[in-house]
Amino acid sequence: MFSSLELFDYLYVWNGFTTLSVVLLVIGIALLIAEFFMPGFGVCGILGILCLTADIFLTARSVTEGLLMFLGVIAIVVLMLVLFVHFSAKGKMLRGMILGTTTSSELGYNSTRDFSSLIGYGGHALTPLRPAGEVEIGGQRYDVVTQGEYLPKGSDVYVVETEGNRIVVQAVVS
Repeated sequence: MFSSLELFDYLYVWNGFTTLSVVLLVIGIALLIAEFFMPGFGVCGILGILCLTADIFLTARSVTEGLLMFLGVIAIVVLMLVLFVHFSAKGKMLRGMILGTTTSSELGYNSTRDFSSLIGYGGHALTPLRPAGEVEIGGQRYDVVTQGEYLPKGSDVYVVETEGNRIVVQAVVS
């Protein structure tokens, strides 16, 4: 086993930097790099800054040395930010993260189904329409709305209008 003095000497990597401080430095910088690529709230950035701050407190032997280390860390972070902005502005870094093609309805991309073919078709109400409910048209169930009127369950209806996902029905007058 190690004596306490040998263990203390083993923990020092070089010139006063302990293994823990080197690990905190690497983790802090890695978290700041991850913050550039992760969308969201800034958790990685905050944790990275906390790791770097803890590293400075553990490593610095005086206030002056701590301030110099802090300025060094700020310089590293600013350099990383400048490189990130430079490469992302040229499109080299984020090329795989940006959608290069458009998704238009002419190419077959639609966010909603087109229900315009149902106009004029009739069916019956599966639920009361108050004014929203369900109807069956041609063996299919559809969520529909009326033009404001209440229709009881089982009412015969027909489609008068569609707009996006909205299907408007009216009662069949006998």
